[in-house]
Amino acid sequence: MQSRTLTIYDVSDALAIDAEEVEQASEDDLWFLPGPMEDEPDYLPPGPRAESRETEVLDEWRKAEGGQAARLARVVGRIGALDNRLKRGPEGWRHRLALMEAADLT
Repeated sequence: MQSRTLTIYDVSDALAIDAEEVEQASEDDLWFLPGPMEDEPDYLPPGPRAESRETEVLDEWRKAEGGQAARLARVVGRIGALDNRLKRGPEGWRHRLALMEAADLT
């Protein structure tokens, strides 16, 4: 039969951890947080920056859209014609076209 030894731990020894050690250990556990602001580089451009007005952005969008409108209309017309031909064609054309496109991509 094995003899058992009873060990008694003193609780005061376990609680006598230095406060600085606890603080340092808790800071080391925060590895996922960004560092202090003064340590991080400043990526912002110098000086204040004025926000662009929404109407300026919309005007630029309309200009770009207007420049591409004719080309987009032709593409949409061709896609519509292709769709119409595929609907009127024999069954399996869509599947065959999809397989041909997939083969061209590889």
